[in-house]
Amino acid sequence: RALGDLGGSLDDLDKLLQLAPGDRAATAERDATRRKVDERNGTKRVKTKGVVALDKVPLSAPPILKTSAPPKSKAPVVAVDAPPPPPPSSNKAPAPPTPPSAPPKKAPTPPSRKKDSSARMAGAVAAAKARVAETKVKAPKSATELEFAWRTFRNEPEKWTRFLKTFKPQTLKKIDLSLCPDVFALIISTLKDAVGSPASADILANVIKAKSFAVTKALLSKTDIGHIAAIADGADDADVAARLRAGYGC
Repeated sequence: RALGDLGGSLDDLDKLLQLAPGDRAATAERDATRRKVDERNGTKRVKTKGVVALDKVPLSAPPILKTSAPPKSKAPVVAVDAPPPPPPSSNKAPAPPTPPSAPPKKAPTPPSRKKDSSARMAGAVAAAKARVAETKVKAPKSATELEFAWRTFRNEPEKWTRFLKTFKPQTLKKIDLSLCPDVFALIISTLKDAVGSPASADILANVIKAKSFAVTKALLSKTDIGHIAAIADGADDADVAARLRAGYGC
C-alpha cells in the first residue's frame, strides 16, 4: 500500500482474511485500501446484506443505425412453379344461376327533321295547288282552255263538276267543239248531274248555233245522243226540248 500498489495490497489482505477471518486489523486495513481504490477509480460502494456491490459505470451504447425497410408490395409474391391455391371451401349451397336479363328496349327513333320538313313542304304545296285550282276554275273561252280543264279535272269528279257549274247558256256556242270531241262527249254525259236538266238543255241547245256544229254532231256516238234525249225530256221549256231533238236527231 505504501508503495502505491493498492490492487496488490487489496489481494494480499483478502488472502490474509481467508486464513484469519475476523482479524480486525486486517479487516480495517482492507477496507481502507478498498476505499482508496474506489476513490481512485471513482467507484461508489453500497452496503447490502453481507454483499458489497459496486455501482456500474454506464457505458455509452453505440448508435443504432436505422435502415429504411424496402416498400412492401401489395401484390402477393407467388413462386413461378407454385401450384394454384385451392378454392375456398364453403358449406353454403351454391347460389342459383342468374336468369339472363332481357335486352334493353330500343328507344323509338325520332322522325327525321328532314323528312318531317319535306312532308310539311309537300302538304303546303298541295294545299296551295288546291287553292289555285279553286280560284282558277272558270268557264272556258276556247277549245284549248276546255281541253286543258278536261285533262286537269277529268279524274277528279268534284272538281270537274265545279268546272261544269261555271258554264253559262252561251259558253259552248263560242267554242269549236269539233276540235275536242272526247271532251264534248264527257260534258254531255255529266252535265245533267252537275247543273240539272233545264240548264243543260239551254247550254246544249245553243251549241246547235255554232258554225262547226255539223262536224261536231257527226262525231257523236249513239250513247251521246241518248244522254241528250234524256236531257230534252227533263227540260222545262218545250221549245228548247224540241230544238234539242231536232238539232241532235234524238
